This record gives sequence, C-alpha cells and structure tokens, in this order.
Amino acid sequence: MGSEYNYGSILYNKNFDCNDGLYKINVYFQTIGNAVILVRYYDEQNWYALELNTPGNKKVRLVKKAEGQAEVIQSTDVFFVVGTWYRFRIIFHETNLQVWLQTGNLRNLERLININDLDV
Repeated sequence: MGSEYNYGSILYNKNFDCNDGLYKINVYFQTIGNAVILVRYYDEQNWYALELNTPGNKKVRLVKKAEGQAEVIQSTDVFFVVGTWYRFRIIFHETNLQVWLQTGNLRNLERLININDLDV
C-alpha cells in the first residue's frame, strides 16, 4: 500500500473543493489490513491522505501529494487491535492539519499529528 500513492485517482471530483473542515471517522479492523482516508482532496495530483495500520514501526502516516509528488510528511506509532473501533478526528483549517484519536473508556482525545503546510 502507498508505494505509488494513487488512491486519489479513484475519486470523482465534480465541481467540489474542500478547503477547511472537520472529519469524524470510525474505523474498525476485522482483519489485519490497511485503510486510507483522503482529506483536503483537490485533484488526483494534490491531496493529503491518512494511512492507517501501515507496515513497519509507524502505523499512522500522513502523506501529502503536491503537483504529483508524494511524500510521508509525518508519522506516529499506534497499536491497532483487530475487533476494536477507532474514532479519528481530522481537522484542517487554512495551513494547519491535525489528526486526533479518541482512546479509552473515557473517550480521551490524543493528538497524533499536528502540521502546518502550504502546498495543498
């Protein structure tokens, strides 16, 4: 997953721009596998994606594709367990993008990623 970063090509963009926003996403892994959440999508050459349960030590990666060039711009380690719900909050406003994960029985929010970026 992610070696070519072409997941943006499967979307259909019909006069839609996504500038600022708040995504609340529930993710449930039935098996060991990967998930990708596209955010701030402009076109297939310009977007951000949150990769979940990626191979290696860093299980959450924020990928940026700008002008067709993709790169991992921030990553963090989260241990995912099969059969568990994970609630993510993704906030993007102007140049700031934050990823939060709701954890535990008390529904504590933990900030996983906080970046400022001007490209997309």
